[in-house]
Amino acid sequence: MSPYRVVNISISKLFHIMIVAFHFHNFHTEGCFLWRFCKHLWQQVVCASHASASHINIASGILAMMLVLGCKQPGDTKWQFAPDMADGAVPKAQSFPISPPDHAVAMDAALYMNSDIESEAIEEYDDVYASESASRRSVYLEQGEKLFLAFCKHCHGVDGKGDGSITDVFPKPPDITAPLYHDRKGGYFFHKITFGGAMMPSLGHALSTQERFKIILYIRSLQKKVQEGIQEEGSGDSSSSAGSSEGEDSSSESHNNHTSE
Repeated sequence: MSPYRVVNISISKLFHIMIVAFHFHNFHTEGCFLWRFCKHLWQQVVCASHASASHINIASGILAMMLVLGCKQPGDTKWQFAPDMADGAVPKAQSFPISPPDHAVAMDAALYMNSDIESEAIEEYDDVYASESASRRSVYLEQGEKLFLAFCKHCHGVDGKGDGSITDVFPKPPDITAPLYHDRKGGYFFHKITFGGAMMPSLGHALSTQERFKIILYIRSLQKKVQEGIQEEGSGDSSSSAGSSEGEDSSSESHNNHTSE
């Protein structure tokens, strides 16, 4: 055997050993088509006794390419010719089975628009629990109240009037129970909770999508209480004014009768 052939076989063997070592240590390409092709090429060409120097060079080059592309650091994107399902997002052991795994996109995932105006145009965000039963909505409302008191009360106050405990230091936030915000769609509140505003911090990192919608459900309940209170005051004022007018009419009538006598 010529020295040239011995050197080529030695280099090829070295590449083979390094690739196998990296394969078991730092990356997974067993399911890759290119990896299986190289293994087949190694068995049929390099390990064959009749392999020529040119065949060995070709196989060595391909295997060297596999070494360069396959070597990666944790967290880097893998270079694969044909990624398979093993690379998909999978839930961790002992994790909550209903929660989607990291980096997975659910079929009913929320849309994150560029502005609150675009988010407000999404009609599905107005009341995501509209189709739920009354008992289920009450459960969501109770959960939304707890979340509101934990994340929103210190600025917006218990009743959403903007009189939270930190308003003596920071600017007072708006009253989210006012008619202006009562007319706002659910997408507006979803965008503000997610990305924040001029003075409001973003809470998208701390609250899940469903938790944000539960807070919106509770905000709607606060707005409804204010609207009902205004209506009750209006009806009370109407009754009192009607009663006073009736009293005035009766007194004037008696006065007229007394004058005629």
